[in-house]
Amino acid sequence: MKVQRIEASDAKPWILERHYAKRMPQIQHCFGLFDGIKMKGVVAYGLPANRMNNKLGQYQMIELVRLSVSCSRKNASSMLVGRSLNMLPKPLAVISYADSGAGHVGYIYQATNWHYTGISKGHPEYTIDGKVYHEKNVYNRFGTGSVKKLKDMGLVVTTKRMGDKHRYYFFLGTKRDKRKMINALNFPLIPYPKGKTKRHDFDEQIETQSFLFI
Repeated sequence: MKVQRIEASDAKPWILERHYAKRMPQIQHCFGLFDGIKMKGVVAYGLPANRMNNKLGQYQMIELVRLSVSCSRKNASSMLVGRSLNMLPKPLAVISYADSGAGHVGYIYQATNWHYTGISKGHPEYTIDGKVYHEKNVYNRFGTGSVKKLKDMGLVVTTKRMGDKHRYYFFLGTKRDKRKMINALNFPLIPYPKGKTKRHDFDEQIETQSFLFI
């Protein structure tokens, strides 16, 4: 099996049809896991949902925003994450969250040696005119997070509070870069959490051919 860079458009069916979030994030880097010519999974990286968190000290930070794998091979997900991290530009800080509300603990991140920094409290999620928005995206687009003000604009709005999330970091760069990133963290590094985890598996086959390089 191999991991290679792909376009966000090639990952779209996997993200919209297979990932439990069912929505397309903004993507900067995207990679596919291939068994021969068939794609067996995707991982995508983009700007953190909270755009204020796009820096860690002097270093750029991005978020692992989607991971979707359909493969019976053991450790396929950790293989995809681990190899894709090595293909990202350096130096770079990467953040990701395991959604406890979806039954996730973050064992993929633990298997690939991310740093664990505890729980990030759940945030409100908005559905506005049938489209789902992260809290920060609502402020960016509409200038307010007030449900009343949004409704006064003539919008149909509902909200729900998302579950708490386990927060992980991975650092890319020299030993000095990594040390500086750790020192810039606002959270202590603590032992990995344990517990039951839930898989979100789908039987549908999405046929995607590998790109050919000459």
